[in-house]
Amino acid sequence: MKIYNKKKFYFSLLWLAMGISVMIFTLVNGDLNFNSVFRAACCYILGINGLGRSISQKKSREDKVEELDERNQLIELKSKRKGFQLIQYTLLCVGFVFAILGGIYKDMILGTVGITSTIIWVFSLLIDWLTFVYYESKN
Repeated sequence: MKIYNKKKFYFSLLWLAMGISVMIFTLVNGDLNFNSVFRAACCYILGINGLGRSISQKKSREDKVEELDERNQLIELKSKRKGFQLIQYTLLCVGFVFAILGGIYKDMILGTVGITSTIIWVFSLLIDWLTFVYYESKN
């Protein structure tokens, strides 16, 4: 058996390990229900599918071509950028709301959550700016 896509192979093993761990924790806790069985089954399906694709030369080649496709790379970049922007806006809103609630109710914990999320928002802006400057200097 030859592995043609090692990255997919290792991620597939990780999915299988997660499925096994979900079932073990479920059985140890004695909380066997539909949700835990469904989660484990999804992990098994993803793991087995990935293993099959990683040891098949034809499927591995298709996956690599799909990964290197410029249109897919552009879509991935756009979606990651939009996701990062949504996280930044959420951090800013959460920061303001909790800072205001901390001030209204004179609760130190609420104010600390607000200030912390605002600091993380400022840090994300700094990272965004630094990466922009880095890639602009590369071009």
